[in-house]
Amino acid sequence: LQALCPPGAPPRAPDSAAIILLSDGQNTAGPDASEAALQAAGRGVRVYTVGFGTPSGTTIGGPGWSVHVHLDEDLLRNIADTTGAQYLHAETAAELKSAYATLNATLVLERRTTELTAFLCAAAALVALAAAGMSLVSFRRVA
Repeated sequence: LQALCPPGAPPRAPDSAAIILLSDGQNTAGPDASEAALQAAGRGVRVYTVGFGTPSGTTIGGPGWSVHVHLDEDLLRNIADTTGAQYLHAETAAELKSAYATLNATLVLERRTTELTAFLCAAAALVALAAAGMSLVSFRRVA
């Protein structure tokens, strides 16, 4: 979040941006998540949080390492509340799919269409004029 909200950046209009954060809520590195949420809120960035895991936690690992992780719902709710967004919880893949479906219904992408034909015609006309000018100069029809 901090990378999106550099200090001294001007505040943006509300609803200008949104982030979906999928996390267990454990902050293992980087800036304080609550401070980053305040910075995001100050710039109109809403952070929708999806807590994945269980409050009791589980142990994950691989060859030669293991770590106990548990869901920090309070932190994830705080981030969502601070930025004016929503917290969703998912313990299984099916619940995660449902959470994303809920977010998909909540967040609406804005589509804008821009007519480019006039710009392309103007560019083609400039190229044609440049070609005509170069032709006149190369055949010495213009001094």
